[in-house]
Formats: sequence, C-alpha cells, structure tokens
Amino acid sequence: MKVSRNVAIILNGVIWMSIGMSLLYKGMHYLLPIPLQPSKYFVLMQNYVGSTEQTALLFVSIALLLGFFKGRFVLVKTVDRTLRRLYQQKEPISCVHLYPMSYLFLLGGMIGLGLLVSLLSSDVRGLVDIAIGAALANGSALYFRQLSPHGRKNYL
Repeated sequence: MKVSRNVAIILNGVIWMSIGMSLLYKGMHYLLPIPLQPSKYFVLMQNYVGSTEQTALLFVSIALLLGFFKGRFVLVKTVDRTLRRLYQQKEPISCVHLYPMSYLFLLGGMIGLGLLVSLLSSDVRGLVDIAIGAALANGSALYFRQLSPHGRKNYL
C-alpha cells in the first residue's frame, strides 16, 4: 500500500496521539485512585503537601509538566528526523518505508522499558505513563502543525 506524504504525516501524528492518550488514561488509572500501597516518594510528598488527593494531583501536575518539556525539547528532534526522511522519499510512499529499521528497534526498546516500568509501584508507574503520554500527545501536534500553512517547516 502506498500513501501520499500528507497522509503519512497524518498517520504518524495519529499514531503518536493515540498512544499518548492511551498512556495518559492508563497513568491516570494508576495514580488517581489513591494507591493502596503508595511508594516512599508518595508518602514523602504527602508529608509536605497534606492529603493524599493533593499529593496525587501534585504527581499528575509534575508528570504533565515533564511530558510537556520532553515533547517540546526532546521529541522535536525525532519528529524533525521523521519529517526530513518523509520529504526525501518520492511520492507515493510505501508503508514499508515509513519507518527506518532503527526507529523500529527504538520502538521495541521503549516497549521493553514500558514492561520494566510495570515492576514499579502504581504511583510511580502512573507518573511515568502520564509523562510519556503527555510527551507523545504534545509531539503529535508537531506532525499536525507541519500540515498547516503557518507551522510548516521546509524539509526539501
């Protein structure tokens, strides 16, 4: 199957957005029902903040802030590399050539790290999932912005 460059960009953005939203949902599921066995970090913060609800809200806020900065300053390089690669290919682009092999290995590594995170306590796991989900959702906006006339970068 072959797609146009714009469809390939939209596809990348939708994939990042859907994975980011699912991680956000999953992270909220781990963090917002107050953990039954909170980690030492949660208990430490609870001593400073007060109630468990406020501590959980603080964890969510920290995770969203970390995700925002990761999306804006770290994932922008990945998006730029992917867009540069898409613009260098001839249209229509084969779905097999959407991602290089190194990108697929990187994805596999991130999935492996995600499985390792499952060994952590639920509040830390929720914090990590929310941060990564927010970063991916924020990074997906860079793909969609490429299609607007005001946010377009020249990769040719």
